[in-house]
Amino acid sequence: MSFDPEKLQAASFQLAIKTQSLAVQDDISVKDRRDMERLMNQEVLETAKFPEIHYEAPIISVSRVSDMLCTANLDGKLTLNGLTRPQPVGARVTLLGSMLRASGEFALRQTD
Repeated sequence: MSFDPEKLQAASFQLAIKTQSLAVQDDISVKDRRDMERLMNQEVLETAKFPEIHYEAPIISVSRVSDMLCTANLDGKLTLNGLTRPQPVGARVTLLGSMLRASGEFALRQTD
């Protein structure tokens, strides 16, 4: 990640996630969790064939809301199961001294 609070428009973002590291977080039985994770790894994410998920946003549009808070719009590309597609993400960025905390979310359809 590249971010300079004095040059908000010069930000960029890259993320790589190991597919084997993903886990089901719902409050379900151990057996159901194991079954769902097996299906997720073998049939949906195909973790043996595609060990990583990548997201890259070379340019981020950032707006300052207050001294410590910004909003960011990432117009990036997501590579999942070997396919790369556009994936916008909206995020909130909090500046805490030399630390930056960001959170955002987006939805994916399994059919995509």
